[in-house]
Amino acid sequence: MINKVYLSFFLVVFLASSVVAFGVGAEYWTDRQLEMMPGQTAETFFEIQNPEDVEIVVQGNLLEGSEVASLIDGPDYSVDSKEKNRAVVRVTIPESASIGDRYTIKAVFKQISPVAGEGEGVQFSFNVAKEFDVLVVKEAEVQEVEAPQGTNFWYWVIGIIILIIIIWFAMKAMKK
Repeated sequence: MINKVYLSFFLVVFLASSVVAFGVGAEYWTDRQLEMMPGQTAETFFEIQNPEDVEIVVQGNLLEGSEVASLIDGPDYSVDSKEKNRAVVRVTIPESASIGDRYTIKAVFKQISPVAGEGEGVQFSFNVAKEFDVLVVKEAEVQEVEAPQGTNFWYWVIGIIILIIIIWFAMKAMKK
């Protein structure tokens, strides 16, 4: 029984080292929608992040919203090691759109390289889907929103986790 547990643990660790991960962010999301007027064209983006030590190629496809949006310079996006690349989305609202109309733009990104080479074993990859809404508004309601300049979100999360661990060890040491 114990040998099976060790074997299972070894397989999980071994296979996890073969998982290739990438992330996708967006300028807009569920709680931050893009507001546009009828007949207006705008560009936004999905940001593909590659934390790996190898260059990857990611393929993007629109699952929803292709009647008003298209991926520019796609569908394949090369992302250097530990870098980011933007998949630009051009959105054009029809002149016939009514105020209050809502369009959902949903894209899925799939890693298509690197492929496992000779002696590299099996590699796993996954699809990442992101979506945002475009709301058709009157001219006075459209707000120019400055594009985010990056985020320190993960630094804050890691910092808070480290702080919690330090406090836990301090409290444990004080009890002894």
